Amino acid sequence: MVCLALIGRGRPAPPFTVRRHRLGCATREDNVISRQWRGLAHPNRAQDYVDHLRTVTFPALRKIHGFVDASILSRPLGAGVEFLIVTRWDSMDAIAKFAGADPEAAVISTSAADMFIEYDRRVRHFEVV
Repeated sequence: MVCLALIGRGRPAPPFTVRRHRLGCATREDNVISRQWRGLAHPNRAQDYVDHLRTVTFPALRKIHGFVDASILSRPLGAGVEFLIVTRWDSMDAIAKFAGADPEAAVISTSAADMFIEYDRRVRHFEVV
């Protein structure tokens, strides 16, 4: 097992915050599904999208039994800001509570879709091993 607390000693802190497990080390996770979605936001709407996730989407996800957590990854890319949204779930059944009958269909509101130049219509699911 690699302890996150040992990585990067003697180096300057990265320009982002790393949240660690309360014990400071990574632990094994069983039966967790990672749901990943990508979109390219208009540069002047990128912060609006982050705000939307934090105030609308993530609070709604927290109410779904089987939702574990979510991450927002971003980077400047070409004419916009690329986002990779990664949510983790206990099972595909839990994901179906959010996504509906077609669990690989992207779930994005019309107001959020307007913030994007392009975005995935389908998501990817991976088992966390």
